[in-house]
Amino acid sequence: MRDDAVRTTEAGRQLGVDTAEVYRLIESGELRAGKGADGLVWVLTDSIDAYRQHQSAPQST
Repeated sequence: MRDDAVRTTEAGRQLGVDTAEVYRLIESGELRAGKGADGLVWVLTDSIDAYRQHQSAPQST
């Protein structure tokens, strides 16, 4: 996979969630990921950063 991607376990560690939650975020489109040549799922680090920014943004009512 690209140099700017991490495995789902590392994405979970960075976000403070378990791997199942990472897969849920991928399925909902909140994280971008793809399968590498090794057949494993890799999460794009820029999507982790974008998710963090979205989560920390103040919610308007």
